[in-house]
Amino acid sequence: MSSRYTRQRESSGSQTKGRLVAVVDPGSSVLPFDYYFCRSHISNGARVTLLASETSYNAEFLSELANQDGADVRLWRISSTVANRVRGVLNYLRLLIFLIVNAHRFDLVYYNFPRNWVLEAALFWALGSKAVFCIHNAVPHESSARRHFGTSVLASCAHQLLFVSHWTRRDFLSRYGSEYDEKSSIVQHGVMGIDPQDEPQAYQLYEGFLGVAFWGNIKPYKGIELFRIEPEAWLPQNVGHRYLIAGKWDAKVSHLKADYQARSEIELRDGFLCREAVKSLLAQNFVFVLPYRRASQSGILYTLLFYGRYFLATDQGDVGEFLRANGLDELLIADFSADELRRAMNWLVGNLTYVQAKLSAAQGAYTWQISAKAHPEYLTRMR
Repeated sequence: MSSRYTRQRESSGSQTKGRLVAVVDPGSSVLPFDYYFCRSHISNGARVTLLASETSYNAEFLSELANQDGADVRLWRISSTVANRVRGVLNYLRLLIFLIVNAHRFDLVYYNFPRNWVLEAALFWALGSKAVFCIHNAVPHESSARRHFGTSVLASCAHQLLFVSHWTRRDFLSRYGSEYDEKSSIVQHGVMGIDPQDEPQAYQLYEGFLGVAFWGNIKPYKGIELFRIEPEAWLPQNVGHRYLIAGKWDAKVSHLKADYQARSEIELRDGFLCREAVKSLLAQNFVFVLPYRRASQSGILYTLLFYGRYFLATDQGDVGEFLRANGLDELLIADFSADELRRAMNWLVGNLTYVQAKLSAAQGAYTWQISAKAHPEYLTRMR
């Protein structure tokens, strides 16, 4: 085994003779997505090699995928959770070299979350018809620009573009032009668990809720200022008058963190939560909020759906489209006023049987297996 990378395991078991595809996530940015995405390919008869980084977070998805027949996982120490900047850059370059040297082995290469668009544009050019650029956001999260130059270059160099929702695709085409339409395909994001061994949890009817919770990285665009509103101003009697905010705080919102720490009705769980801590949180009957001010999509949405959790959300990207498509637009928050928050919460608790039925149906419909069958072009159209 080369010292230039760590191979999680040799593929075991009988190998299928399907297409061999590479899924690349250099920083292991979206390992739950990678895991379910790879498995959907395997269920369609393909063999998959995941090229990613060792990481301190969600590593169980790497080991679990490596134990799947038809899967191979190769890792480099790229993520900032396991390597300093210099070593991370060197290992990132080693990943690119490995991919170029072994490109002849793969039928398709799906590339997620680019790190250096100049090098990756050259890589896409070298891969030719094998290069598929997986676009999760039209522009980087922190950018307020309408277009991102690096993204446009990569989209031009890639042979095909793959989107994980209809909204994301439409948003991209509205920003960069309809000329990308013909080489665009969709595989609808599906529900996904925190633990790859978990099964979806059925939606239950509750007489009340513990309170309101937010879970995820806490950044300026996440709308965390919603919690400035006192719980008594909008929460009914059967929803506990407490807030729980769980996730790692960005320095740009540290002023809010200081304010919230002084309030007795707010519990802060600062930092990245381990898998067991997240599972414990998702096992409790909070009403979760996705109050994003700007977002194309949210993996949190599909995790809440997986674990049978109720939620309110702002009308942003795929989240808003999901709720409207499933007849739940009353759960959308137009603003952070007490009146608007009260309206949405009262509608939820007052129509819980209806909401349970709608979310239960969506939980069964938004699976990776169904998505793969509904959009076979993301395996077959790419050449």
